[in-house]
Amino acid sequence: MLRCDELTERVTDYLERQLSLAPKLEIYFHLRRCRDCRTYLGQMEQTMRLLEQLPGPPSSPEVSDELLTRFHRARLSPRPARLGDGILRLVVPDRATVGARAAVKDAP
Repeated sequence: MLRCDELTERVTDYLERQLSLAPKLEIYFHLRRCRDCRTYLGQMEQTMRLLEQLPGPPSSPEVSDELLTRFHRARLSPRPARLGDGILRLVVPDRATVGARAAVKDAP
């Protein structure tokens, strides 16, 4: 017997007719006895119909390739850090600086 969670994992393949006969029959018989899964299947069918109505990509493959190239180039190129850009900087003074500060502090 097919469980509801198993049906939800297979529903896209079912709707796209990607299943062989045995899994199709399991889903068919489960849907006959489970109102919640019938509702879920109906929602998925409606979602797929709506998605099919969306317009295709607005640009050519060349434009998409160029945008991806620029994006990758921007991500890979080092960018100088600026104050306030969300980078936490840890400043660790060297021994000479610490010694000089201590000498100034202890001076009369």
